[in-house]
Amino acid sequence: MQQKLKTFEELITQASDYLRNKFSKAENTIYMHVLTWRRVKKYMDAQKIEQFNFSVGREFIEKECNDRSHKELKRSECDAIHFVKVLCQFSDTGIIMPRSKPVYFEGEIGEIMSEYISYKITQRLKPFTIGCHKQTLYRFLDFLNRTGITSIKALSQTHLVNYIKTIDPSRVGLSRMCITNLRGFLNYIYRSRHLTTPF
Repeated sequence: MQQKLKTFEELITQASDYLRNKFSKAENTIYMHVLTWRRVKKYMDAQKIEQFNFSVGREFIEKECNDRSHKELKRSECDAIHFVKVLCQFSDTGIIMPRSKPVYFEGEIGEIMSEYISYKITQRLKPFTIGCHKQTLYRFLDFLNRTGITSIKALSQTHLVNYIKTIDPSRVGLSRMCITNLRGFLNYIYRSRHLTTPF
């Protein structure tokens, strides 16, 4: 998506149109999105960043959070973070999904994923980074459930490869993030002896 857009202005114009036409968002709501996106542009200018991408959005969000948890943020700050995530998604995929539903890890594999997330939290990672780990693992768990894999011992490299293939190849940033996050999880379950052989 991003390669088709010449300027940041084109990006926010098309994202605004998407909110207006696909979700029938009120003009005032769209205006609030645009105000936040223009703050991102100011951040980019200050950092001499020419092109917006997922990493830029993440850096801006981490700057806004300033090591605070979601509960410590004001409502307006939470909204601004959501607006930036919307822009990241549209820049990366050309679409905007509704707000994420709560993530629940169920079953044997889900329990181990929850354990891994708890471990990552102890590493004092940024809230946004923890959120990325949760979303990656949740999507992977959903894929495994749909393919009938419910035991960690039944997990193989083939399942990982097949899952990566389901990601739109044009979403290079997302693919890279998923591979990195899943590699961390697989290393963890090997070190924790949930698996007897490494991937």
